[in-house]
Amino acid sequence: PPVLEVRGEVYMRRADFDALNERQREQVNANRYKRAWRAFWSQPEPGPSNPKRLHVPVAADLGRVAAQSLFAEPIVVTDPDGNAKLQTIIDDLVNTDDAHSRRLSAAESASMLSGVYGRIVWDRSVGDNPWIDWVDADRAIPTFRWGHLVAVTFWSELDSGDSNVILRWLQHYTAGRIDHALYAGTAD
Repeated sequence: PPVLEVRGEVYMRRADFDALNERQREQVNANRYKRAWRAFWSQPEPGPSNPKRLHVPVAADLGRVAAQSLFAEPIVVTDPDGNAKLQTIIDDLVNTDDAHSRRLSAAESASMLSGVYGRIVWDRSVGDNPWIDWVDADRAIPTFRWGHLVAVTFWSELDSGDSNVILRWLQHYTAGRIDHALYAGTAD
């Protein structure tokens, strides 16, 4: 059941192996989980024994190391002509700790998902200046022409208030234009 799947993910993140072992015993007869569980954790232990297991978050560590090696030092953007007024604007927009933090986070996602997409957003109720919002590759549908990115569609799922209806918000970015569409559908 989905509830048990979610609980299992929570137990894995917390590394609560006693709860995971109990969950294993509850699901040992469920064929769907049985093969996957045994492939990952081996055969269930008979009786009251409770072996200690170690969860090592290798994928997350690899992503973090890759991102930190790429952006170990903050990127500093400068005006090659030395225009002081323009440099002040650049510093306010992209040479900030927040921008570096966002780039580092995007690099972690990119190392695990094979890419991220940056889009410039500006919401005056959130901030005085525009910023780059990084979108994971699994929330984007790119369009390439002759090897060049010419458009990208970002999608998000919104709450419809009805458990049988899922709203999908699509934002289609092309040069100089953003088209929005909202579709109602099901989980499939």
